[in-house]
This record gives sequence, C-alpha cells and structure tokens, in this order.
Amino acid sequence: MSRVEALLRYLAEEGPSSTSLLADHLACPATELSATLQELQAQGRVCAQAYRYHPEPLPLWDLSSAAARQLGAGRRLRLSPLRLDHHLGVQSLHLQARRHGYQHWCGARRCAAQAHLQPELWLKIPDALLTCPRGRRLALELELFVKAGWRYQQACDAYAELLYAGIIDAVLYITPQSLQKRLHGRLQNVDTLHLQGCSLLFPAPLRRRFEVHALEFWPQPA
Repeated sequence: MSRVEALLRYLAEEGPSSTSLLADHLACPATELSATLQELQAQGRVCAQAYRYHPEPLPLWDLSSAAARQLGAGRRLRLSPLRLDHHLGVQSLHLQARRHGYQHWCGARRCAAQAHLQPELWLKIPDALLTCPRGRRLALELELFVKAGWRYQQACDAYAELLYAGIIDAVLYITPQSLQKRLHGRLQNVDTLHLQGCSLLFPAPLRRRFEVHALEFWPQPA
C-alpha cells in the first residue's frame, strides 16, 4: 500500500487528525508528509480545518466530501472542542499500542459497522478494539473525565453481553492517573448486572475483566 493510500485509509477510518499524528502513524517526517497533504488538498482529496484549541487553533486534516464518498467513509466527523482531546487521545493510544506489539486495531467507526450486524450484542460501541501481545481481544475506553455512576452501570451491562458472547476478553479503561482511583470506585459500585431482562449479582470473575489503567503508563512492556 502506498503512503497516499495508507493516509487516505487512515482518515477514512479514524477521522480528522493532525500532521504530527499522521506522520507518526505513517512513520515518515512531518515536513515530508506536510508536502504530500498540500498536494492532496490541491487535488481536492483532503481538506484542512482549524479547530479551537488551547493555547491556539489546531489545524486538522480530513478527507474531502468527494473523497469520503469515493472511499465509502460515510458522514465525516464534526468535533466540538470538548471532544477534540478525546478524539486525538484515542489516536495517540493507537500509536502507543502498536509500538508495544498490540495488533488488529479496530476504531469506533469499524466497531459501529460490526455492531450494525449484531445489534442484540453490541449495546455499546467502544473507542476501539485491539488484541494484546498475549492474544486477548480488548475493548478500549479512553476516559478523560469520570462520568456519573449510572453511565458505568450501562457500560457494564453492555460489555457483559460481549464478554459472555466471547467477542471480547476484557474491557480496558484508560484514564489519567489522577482519576484512576475515582474511576475504579465507580466501577466497583456497580454490584448488579441487567442482561436480557434479568438482574444478577456482578460475578467477581467477570468484574476482574474490567480493568483501569493510568494513561501516563499504558501500555507497559509485556
């Protein structure tokens, strides 16, 4: 696959990205990739948009509408400032995972397509699916903020379906170290699961498959 093909495929699957993240993903110098992006923009295949960010606007690259239609990428993402950190954070996790030997990354867009085929099982779309070096299939959630307790109740109910079906082996919550203990407490407070109209106590072996990792140290070498 050529660099241009890999670039367009990445934008189709992952949505808007920065020059630096794209350069890391494609393992090429940012200055060299910038020239490629400028050429593609002149051809009408990609477009750049400045997003409000801190401390100054951040330019991101995305497929043009015509290129998105050609590649079957569907509706393009429009990111709010609140979603921008999360969106780019997931892309950074993709790079970190690959550097540590994780494979078969499946972003939220592809997960949603898979969920469309099995809606009775996929009650929640993870930020990504990936396979760790030991072969476990993992659902990944990047949590930059700790949500209300009922949100984690819903997440545990939904992921329990995928765990019991054998589609995933564990759920990884990746969060800043300062929030790790609080997020772990939220998950520990979920003591009942609701599955297919039934309620049952959260089994300890299943609970252990919900892991909370510090963003600053994930993933650690196997």
